[in-house]
Amino acid sequence: MKSDSLPTITFVFVLGLAPSLIGARSVIRVRWTGTRVLVIWCSEKVAEGRAVLGRYPIPTMNKRFQVFVSSTYTDLQDERQAVAQTLLKMQCIPSGMEWFPADTEEQWSVIKRVIDDCDYYVLIIGGRYGSKTAEGLSYTEKEFDYALSKGLPTLVFCHENPQDTPVKKSELDTEARAKLETFRKRAMTGRTVNFWINPDELAGKVAVAISTAITTKEGIGWVRGDQLTSTETLTDLNKMNKLVQGLQERNRELQERIAALRPSFGDIAEFDESFLLTGSGKLPSGRNSNWKLALTWSELFGIIAPLIIVDRASLTFTLWLRPSFCTNY
Repeated sequence: MKSDSLPTITFVFVLGLAPSLIGARSVIRVRWTGTRVLVIWCSEKVAEGRAVLGRYPIPTMNKRFQVFVSSTYTDLQDERQAVAQTLLKMQCIPSGMEWFPADTEEQWSVIKRVIDDCDYYVLIIGGRYGSKTAEGLSYTEKEFDYALSKGLPTLVFCHENPQDTPVKKSELDTEARAKLETFRKRAMTGRTVNFWINPDELAGKVAVAISTAITTKEGIGWVRGDQLTSTETLTDLNKMNKLVQGLQERNRELQERIAALRPSFGDIAEFDESFLLTGSGKLPSGRNSNWKLALTWSELFGIIAPLIIVDRASLTFTLWLRPSFCTNY
């Protein structure tokens, strides 16, 4: 199961085991992303029996990537088999409509969930458009559209010479041929396309493309259940996760209370804000004189600070006004 942005672990069916097999030796699949892991249990129906338990960080593991192979079936059986064998040799998990035939809306819902679980999508286009849905789209094109809508890395492989395919592997219906050509052009637009002629060439190009995709955009992947830590450790991690969440919430509440209790001093002058002192007095000559002095609070603090720190029982300040500070009226 894909982790997306859900802060949970979800338990979900993967392999379709019978209920009798789910017990002491039940199979566990694990979905891994970065340093986080999703535990997947087997159940009787796909995507049922989900339970939220939380996420747990674990060390990096060996992963197998799941690849959905999409194409028409009857005309490309050899090609699909060659691609599936190549993916298995690459330690990947091939998925496709051989296991989930899309001939009803209920089965189409199953296929969508399978695509959701995949890391990469491979589209193979030969000489047929394929059976159509009620909307008039072929199931292959419908799978393609869904994979794009999910943001799945999509690799397209088109037959180099579709006009040279045997009649039994070609589309004889005029309308279907037109739809195939439109679909082919759309699939080739905006992405790198690989062309093939025979099954072996196709399988080789799929291997190179998948290897490159894994390097440039590594998927979530699957890991074995026995690479997980013990159930007791997961339980402890879950408790610690809940404790951390509780402490974070408590910290947020305390921060809000501190902010509410913090006194407000209103409009306080900045250190670099200036003010004007004025006064009057007699000059040494005996003549009366008015004066003014512009200071900043920082300058004033610099003048009086040395006197403040002196320990005196009685402290008298004498401020000598320097000519550079004073201006006569």
